[in-house]
Amino acid sequence: MIKTTVDWKNPDFDSIIDVRSPLEYQDDHIFGAINCPVLDNEQRAKIGFLYTKVSGFQAKIEGAAMTSRNIASHIENKFLHFGGDWQPLIYCWRGGQRSRAMGLILSEVGWRVTLLDGGYKKYRYEVMQLIPKLSQQIKLVVVSGKTGSGKTNILREIASIGGNILDLEALAVHRGSLLGAVPNRSQPSQKYFESKLLDTLEEFEAGSTVFVEAESSKIGDLHIPKGFWSEMCKAPCIQIKVPSEVRAEFLESHYSDLKGDPTRLKALFQLAKKRVALGIVEEWRYFLEKKLWMPLALSLVTNYYDPAYNSHQSRQERKKIKIFSCSTLTNPSIKELANNILEAGEDFTHSLKSK
Repeated sequence: MIKTTVDWKNPDFDSIIDVRSPLEYQDDHIFGAINCPVLDNEQRAKIGFLYTKVSGFQAKIEGAAMTSRNIASHIENKFLHFGGDWQPLIYCWRGGQRSRAMGLILSEVGWRVTLLDGGYKKYRYEVMQLIPKLSQQIKLVVVSGKTGSGKTNILREIASIGGNILDLEALAVHRGSLLGAVPNRSQPSQKYFESKLLDTLEEFEAGSTVFVEAESSKIGDLHIPKGFWSEMCKAPCIQIKVPSEVRAEFLESHYSDLKGDPTRLKALFQLAKKRVALGIVEEWRYFLEKKLWMPLALSLVTNYYDPAYNSHQSRQERKKIKIFSCSTLTNPSIKELANNILEAGEDFTHSLKSK
C-alpha cells in the first residue's frame, strides 16, 4: 500500500528518495535526500523530446522501459540491504509519474512507501514560507566588525562552548568578501543555500539566542533570503574593534591560498577598481609582484574593506549591545572574546524576555 503525505519532516521516514534527474537534484533537494533518478539527464531530455515532437504514446513506451531498468538498478545497488520494515519517503517534481513508478515497485516488495504530495514543488513553497517564520521565532544577535576581525573564528568558538550560531558563510561556501571564494569549492545554488539555511533554522528552539556574523545581503553570488535578511537588519549587534595592522596580519594568514594564485588576485583587483583609485590598484599589483603580502593586506584593509564597512554601517541602525576591543587575534584572545560575546548576547536577549 502506498501512502501520501505533505509532511516531509516526519522523523519516522528511514530514507528520503529524490527520483528526479541528477541536474534537478544538484540544483536543490530536501536536505538529507539521496538521489535515485528514474530517468537520468539524457533520458529525461529524450523523453521530453519524444513527447513534444513525436508522440506521447511513444514517449510513454520508451519512458516506461527506461524507468523500469533504472528502478531495478537502484534496488540491486542501493536497497537490497533494507529489511521489511524500511519506510522511504519518495518525491519527484510534483508528486507525479516518476515518484509513483518508484513507489509502486517498492511497495510491491513490501516496503512501507510514502509519496510526498505535491513533490519538490510543494517542498520549495514550504521552504520560502518557513524561513521568515522560523527567523522571527529566534533571537538573533549580530556579531559585527571590520574585515579581518576574526568574526567567523569567534562564532565557531562560541559554538564550541555551547552557544547557538548560524554560520552563513559555511552554508554559502564563501568567506564573504572580495577575496572570499573558497579554493577548490563552488557555491551551492541559491535554492540549495536556502534549503541548508532552513535545515539550520529548524535546529534552534523557539526563543533561543542565535549569533550570526554581520554580512551584506549577498555572500559571493548568493542572496540571503529576504525573510532572514530583514531579521538580521533589525537584530541588535555586538561590535568587535581590532587594530588595522592586526586585521591585516589575520587576513594574510587566513587567506594564504591566494598567495599561490596571482591570476585570481589580479582579477579581483580589476573588480575593485570600481571603488578605489587607480593608483591604489597599481600599488596592489606592485605588492603582489614583489610578494609583499603584509603591505598588500594592510592596503586592502585600509583602502578597500574599511571604507566599504563604514559605508554599510552608516546605513544601519542596529542597537549596539556592547563593543569589545581586542589588540590581538591569538587563540586565547579569540576564546576570551567568544565567552564575553556569548555572555553579553544571552544576557541582553534574556533581559528582553523578562520585560
